[in-house]
Amino acid sequence: SINTKKKTGLSISIDIAELPLTDEVNKQDWSTELIEELSKKINTCFYQLYATITNSNDETIFDKNLYVILSRQNQSGNIGYEHPDFALSPVGLNKMIESCLPILLDSTNGSELIQIRALPALMSDNFIQPNLINYPKIVTTINKNIIQYINKSGLQYLRFQEPEYFLIELKGKKITPLSFEVQHIIKSEKNNEFIFLWEESRDIMADKNYKLLTIATVNNTASFGQSIVLRNIKTGLPFQFLKGSSHKLLLNNDTIGSFSIQTQLTDSSHKKMYHQLFIAKDNSIFRTSEKDSTVSQFYPYTLKGNLYQIPFKILNSGMSGIESIREIYYNNKLICIAQGKIYPELLCVLDPDINTVTLNQLLLIAFSSLF
Repeated sequence: SINTKKKTGLSISIDIAELPLTDEVNKQDWSTELIEELSKKINTCFYQLYATITNSNDETIFDKNLYVILSRQNQSGNIGYEHPDFALSPVGLNKMIESCLPILLDSTNGSELIQIRALPALMSDNFIQPNLINYPKIVTTINKNIIQYINKSGLQYLRFQEPEYFLIELKGKKITPLSFEVQHIIKSEKNNEFIFLWEESRDIMADKNYKLLTIATVNNTASFGQSIVLRNIKTGLPFQFLKGSSHKLLLNNDTIGSFSIQTQLTDSSHKKMYHQLFIAKDNSIFRTSEKDSTVSQFYPYTLKGNLYQIPFKILNSGMSGIESIREIYYNNKLICIAQGKIYPELLCVLDPDINTVTLNQLLLIAFSSLF
C-alpha cells in the first residue's frame, strides 16, 4: 500500500494485492473473447491494483480498480529455480508498477483487466547460479521432436523418437539374450518382470544414429519425494531401473556408453536459498528474510557412467515432462547446464572446448523421455 499527500491537499492511496488464479474475480464486464485470449498464455496469478484520491475533506474524488494477470514467457531466457513464495522479483515488480500506474491513474482509460508478461523470481543457490555467471545462454528452437540450436560448430539438429519396449523372457523357447552380469542382477530381483526400454535419436548434422537402451521393471511403490509415484510421461508407468551399469548408449550397433540410474538422491552440498532472490539482470542477490533458510537439492534421477571410457554424470532435477534442470558432468567437470520441460530449451555450455558430438550425446541422454 502506498500513500502520499501533496501540498494541494489531495491524498493518493494505491493498494496492491496478489491473488491466486483460482480467486473469484468479477468478470461480468469482460468479454468471452478477451478471457479466451488471456487463457492461451501461461498464467501465474492475479494482481489487483486499487487507487483512490481524496481531498482535504477526506472526500473520495477518484477511485479505480485494475486487475492484472501475470503470465510467463514460453522461454524465459534465465536458468534457475523459481521461488515458491514470490511470483515477481524486485525488478519484475517495478516493471509491473511502471506499466500499470499510467492505466490505473488515467480516468479516461476504461481498462479493468490487462495481462503482462514477466520473468519468474529465481531463488539463489550455490550450484547453478554461480556457475552461469559470464557464460552466454543458448535458446533452442523446438519443432515437434527436433531441437535446433547454434554453438561454436554451427547449426545443430537433434531428433528424439518415441520410446519402445518389450518384455524380457527368461524361460521358454524365446529366451532374451542377456549378458551373464545382467542375468545375475535380474535373478537377484526376485518376483519382478523386466522389460527392455529403448529410445532412438539422431544427431542430424553429424549423421549419427543412437539408441538409448535401458532395463526396468514396473514398480508401483516408487515415489517422487516420497509422496508421488514416479510415472514415465510416455507410458504412464512407474519404472524401477535395473541396478548397476546395465543401461547403454549405442551408436548404430556399437556400445559407446554404459551407465547406472539412481533415483531419489539428495545432495547436501547443493543448497537452494529460500531467503534470497537471484536477480539475473546484474547477478545480484536480494534478501527476503533476516533468517537464513536453505534446503538441499533433491534429484529424482542421477545417471552415472562412462562415455567412450570417460566418466560422465547427469543430475536431473525433475522427470521428463516437468520443467527441470540437467547438470551435465563430463570427465569429472561440469560442462553444461540445460533447462527444459521435455526437450532442452535453454543451454549454458561451461566448457568451450567440449566436442560438439560429445555434448550432443550427453544432451540426448539427459533429456531422454525414459526418465
